[in-house]
Amino acid sequence: MNENRLDVYRELCSSYRAIDDFRAKLLAFLPFATGGGIFLLLNKDLVSGEFTRFFAPIGAFGFLITLGLFAYEIYGIKKCHALINGGKQLEHALLSGGQFSHRPREVAGFINEPLAAGIIYPAVLGAWTYLALYSVLPDYCGLAALLVFLAGFAASLLYSLHLKSDKEVTALKLLNENILQAEEIGLKEKLEPLLHQDFTIVRASGEKQNRQQFLEAVPANKNRGRSADQVEVRLYDDRAIFACRVTTNTRDKDGNQAINYYWNTRLFVRENGEWRCAAWQVMKIAEGAIPQSRLDS
Repeated sequence: MNENRLDVYRELCSSYRAIDDFRAKLLAFLPFATGGGIFLLLNKDLVSGEFTRFFAPIGAFGFLITLGLFAYEIYGIKKCHALINGGKQLEHALLSGGQFSHRPREVAGFINEPLAAGIIYPAVLGAWTYLALYSVLPDYCGLAALLVFLAGFAASLLYSLHLKSDKEVTALKLLNENILQAEEIGLKEKLEPLLHQDFTIVRASGEKQNRQQFLEAVPANKNRGRSADQVEVRLYDDRAIFACRVTTNTRDKDGNQAINYYWNTRLFVRENGEWRCAAWQVMKIAEGAIPQSRLDS
């Protein structure tokens, strides 16, 4: 089973490297090619001659080509994001770290690849806009170029924030899976780094336990056939509310199958870039008892 996962992981790494390499080369080539072309077009001999009537169609053509490449870049970012998430899940399943689980965080919290694309592509779009309007609206071509750049940069920034939020949700889902897996196999050593120092849990029985009490009870609560579904996540800066339904599949004292459902609500806190569970509420429920929007109040 792990051999198959390793093969998939290798292919995933190859795909990620190929896409990332192509995007990097395109980002490096595009501004030089565009800048050189526009510089040649705007030399004094061409600007003063009849060739200026071709500036509008050339600028429009360059704008559309760059816009298409920008759209392809956005799609490439989305594909890389999906490959990173898939890589993290495979590394989790293989119980090992790797390039996806230990990727460096954004510099200063916002400087990353989408930001670089959000500067370069809008800048090139602005340059082509300037050329297209140079002979048509010479008094406004500079302003139009600036507005195109700002619009493209704002759209890229919003998309980057969306990806960042999605990345945090994926990280929390993986953390929840790690907690569930550690509980199921009864390894309190694996659970310890996932819990905040001030961790507390209120069990379905109403009993409240602190971090140490919970960890001491882990070995006795293993092998209960746990699985989680109906997941919802709400992010609030460095806090997150995580809710899910946990199903246990065990045998009663007579050997009959006993399936139980528990609604789990967890508070995750991020410190030093790492999420940890700080509070946990468990409530026993009947199947199908969860309303459509479980985190709304």
